[in-house]
Amino acid sequence: ANFYEWFSGLVDGEGSFIIGFVNKGSGCVFKFEIGLHIDDLSMLQFIQQRLALGKVRSYGKVARFSIWGQSEMAKLIAIFTEYPLKSSKHLNFLDFKKAFELYTNNKKSPTIFKEIDGIKNGMNTLRTVYDIPADKNYGITPYWLLGFVEGEGSFFALKKKGVNLSLVFSLTQTTRDFGLMNAIRDFLNSL
Repeated sequence: ANFYEWFSGLVDGEGSFIIGFVNKGSGCVFKFEIGLHIDDLSMLQFIQQRLALGKVRSYGKVARFSIWGQSEMAKLIAIFTEYPLKSSKHLNFLDFKKAFELYTNNKKSPTIFKEIDGIKNGMNTLRTVYDIPADKNYGITPYWLLGFVEGEGSFFALKKKGVNLSLVFSLTQTTRDFGLMNAIRDFLNSL
């Protein structure tokens, strides 16, 4: 369970859910990906080996862990259903899952492809609706936070003129994840 919580936190920070069309719109490709600096290649290989899913590739200074086969994607969806993402990326996952289920559970038809295209055009950078309840219980856990920090955290030293050195830890997200950031703050303050 700890690995899956950590993985969920990392994906909240660095994962991507992508839907594409192939064969002139007569088929769909569903892809999950984590792209990191080549220095993190061994971490991606660990994830791939632990999940027994996907492939790890490197290109120049970038390493990528990708999953795209339907049977593997069904297993990945089951993981994030049991260990939900906590950031607004969860909304992209829910749309991705809905589109995947439409594609795999129905006869392929122009109506299904149109519905999937509509879902795709409301995800990721095209998303305009972020309906996250103000009272959402994020359920921050130490392992989820560790994964999220590995994806989004920054540690640095700050020195101003005549002032001693300050060590700084920072997590930055857009305002749509304000509730999550407050939940992380509250979790850390409760330690």
